[in-house]
Amino acid sequence: MKNKFALLTLAAALSATASASSIIYGAGSNGDLYTINPTNGSTTLVGSFGNGVTMFDIAAYDGALYGIDGNSDLYSINTSTGQATEIGSTGEAFNALTFSSTGILYAAGLDTSDLYTINTTTGKATEVAGETNKTNYNAAGDLEFINGVLYMTVGGAGPDDPSTLVTVNLSTGAMTTVGEIKVGKTPVDDVFGLAEYDGTLYGFTSNGTGEVVSINTSTGAAENVASYGGSECGGFTFYGATDDPYVDPPAAPEPATLGAMGLGLLSLGGLVYRRRKE
Repeated sequence: MKNKFALLTLAAALSATASASSIIYGAGSNGDLYTINPTNGSTTLVGSFGNGVTMFDIAAYDGALYGIDGNSDLYSINTSTGQATEIGSTGEAFNALTFSSTGILYAAGLDTSDLYTINTTTGKATEVAGETNKTNYNAAGDLEFINGVLYMTVGGAGPDDPSTLVTVNLSTGAMTTVGEIKVGKTPVDDVFGLAEYDGTLYGFTSNGTGEVVSINTSTGAAENVASYGGSECGGFTFYGATDDPYVDPPAAPEPATLGAMGLGLLSLGGLVYRRRKE
């Protein structure tokens, strides 16, 4: 019975150190890759993309990370070092990427009114849906799937063009407006990155201060969560962000968890010692 109690104590402690949240990466305007905790804005430098490359957006799936630069070239990115390796040209001007739950890489951009998929082996882009009224997406933002729905931030190029949350129909490419992204009555500009964390949609701004906002996917209403960078806090903002739901972020055990682990290990150690004495 004591052995069972010790095992249960240790198992509970170990499970408490695990996280159901996905890891979130940010593509810095300074050409560096970061991980970020959206709940408090804390960032950790992974490394430089190298060769003077700046990623306009990034997307992750099952441990693999990809990015698109200003020349519309697709790169694979080493998640341990940040080093980027060119795959090939997409042939289109993209600055918004995301993966579906089945590993399909979708893309949209400033100069196109169409939705594309990108072959991650060659970089080739293929149109899958054209927006019905042929109005440019103006995707000065990002794409993100939540529960099978594709969301996108559009606009946001300045104070007179605040960011707006829309949904995108995968069959037709048509956009449906959810709402302007506002904190109270104040519009939020330059929501260039989107990522899901614990079921919440987070936006990362590139408006000079580097803000994290949580976004209501039904209304577009937002709440300020934290600041992560900007000219006052490290000199960078995020041009893109992504979550990888298949990779858990590293998490340090809480003090209480460490105590529980110690209790479980001590209990097991005591049982082993007594059995040796018998």
